[in-house]
This record gives sequence, structure tokens and C-alpha cells, in this order.
Amino acid sequence: MRLLLPCLLMLSSVAIASNEAIDSNEVTDLIARGQMDQAYEVAQAWAERAPDDADAAYWAGATAGRMAMQASMFGAMGYAKESRKGFERALELDPKHEDAAFSLMQFHMMAPGIVGGDKDEAQAIGDKLIAASPVLAHRVRSQRLGRAKDSEGALREQLAALKLSPANPDLVGFMISYYLDKKDNAQAKALLDAALAAAPESTTVRYQLGKFAAISGENLEQGLAALDGLIALKQYPEGFSLSGAHWRRGQILKALGRNSEAVAALEASLKIDPELKPVQDELKALKSA
Repeated sequence: MRLLLPCLLMLSSVAIASNEAIDSNEVTDLIARGQMDQAYEVAQAWAERAPDDADAAYWAGATAGRMAMQASMFGAMGYAKESRKGFERALELDPKHEDAAFSLMQFHMMAPGIVGGDKDEAQAIGDKLIAASPVLAHRVRSQRLGRAKDSEGALREQLAALKLSPANPDLVGFMISYYLDKKDNAQAKALLDAALAAAPESTTVRYQLGKFAAISGENLEQGLAALDGLIALKQYPEGFSLSGAHWRRGQILKALGRNSEAVAALEASLKIDPELKPVQDELKALKSA
């Protein structure tokens, strides 16, 4: 997922050198472009420069967590500890920082004790989130049921949360993908329509429109227009994948019979994230057709 790297790196280094303010937009844009190393560096610099900023601490933790997922075993341990400390610092600064609290709960649920994982702490944080809002309550219960291998219960809680918050960026993409994987296009479309009605300008929802079209083969022109608009953005928000957008665009173009354009779109996806095996396979098949 990554493009325009030389310019972005130059801009990031200028901001750091000149003490200009860093915010989450810089971090999320780099993540969307697949520049995870740079996103981590920018987030750490932001947290160092603004030690009393809860959002800076949160993003330092969030990017460290992403780095842990792609690091070697020993490197991952160090990043995981950094991630926990970032979330903890964000909550010290802002006890109502829901993203930090939810992320810290997930950390304690999944991380081994050697890096600070603590099931009792996960339970305590989750209980506070359950009391904070009905949507968070359903999300926490879904996490707990999932960890207990109760997939039906976890799904039920996810749907209950979506009913209350149809365009929730942490839920809608996962649930639409779930139903598309099951070939239940009608249910996926129902969730998409509810999200579009609730937040038609949401980047997450517009991306889901493109993804739905690419996988289902329905509403192809509408999905293509949505993806074209997103790719044209000057700065990409949280939760967006530029590589994913090019991939889905390529699938739609193939379905429309525009194969040369589809090849270019899939190549653009792999230029950003060369390791995407499904895209590699689709590109190979398309070129050999």
C-alpha cells in the first residue's frame, strides 16, 4: 500500500526538523500508502514532541503495534511493549480515549504475559467500555465471545452494534466482508445500504461500496466511481488502503471487460504492496487470458 514516498518522506522530515505540528492525518496517510516504517517514525516523533497529547500517545502505540505484526519474533516483543505503553499513556492523559482503551483491552486479551498481556486487565478495561456506551458494550462482548470461540455469539454482538451505528468504521467493513465471503450478497448489500444512508460521505463506507461491487459483480459503475473518487484524495484517512482500492478497482474493470485498465490497476496495487498474493494471482491470470 504505498506511493508518492519520496515527497511524503521529504515533507515528514521537514515537519520534524522545523518543529511544525504533526497530527494523525500525517500518520494515517502514510499507513494508507503502505509506508508503515515512516508512519511509525512520524508517530514516535509526534509523541516525543507532544508528551501531553493523548492522540499522539495513542498513535505511537497504534503504529508500534502494526510494526510488531510485521517484525521478527524478538523485534515484535519490543514493538509490542511500546504499543502497550503508548495506549497506557494515552489513557493517563485522557481516561475517556475510547480508541486507546479498546486497543489496550485487545492487547491484554491477545498478548502473552512476557510483553505485558494480562487477561484480568483486559476484563477490567472491557467492563469500563461496556458501561461507556451501548455500541462499545456490543463490541467488547463480541471480542470476548470471539476469544471464547463462540463465533455465532460474536457475530450476533457485531450485528447488534451495527444496528446502533450502521456506518461504524470498525465494524462495517468486517461484516460486509463476512457476508460476501459467504456469498450472501443480499445481506452484505443490506448492511451497505444502511451504512450509505447513515454516512454517505464516509471514506470507509465509500470504499465498502467499491469492494461490494468488485466482489459481488453488482453496481459496477457506482463502485468504480466511488473508488476513483477515493484514490483521487490528496490525503488518505484512517482505515483506508490505497493498495486495496487499486485492487478492487482492477476487479471491477475486469468485470466491465476493460482488461488493459484492469491490468494497470492491479499493477498499481502491487507497486504499493508487492506481497499481496491474491493480487499477484489475479494479475497473472488476467495477463495470460
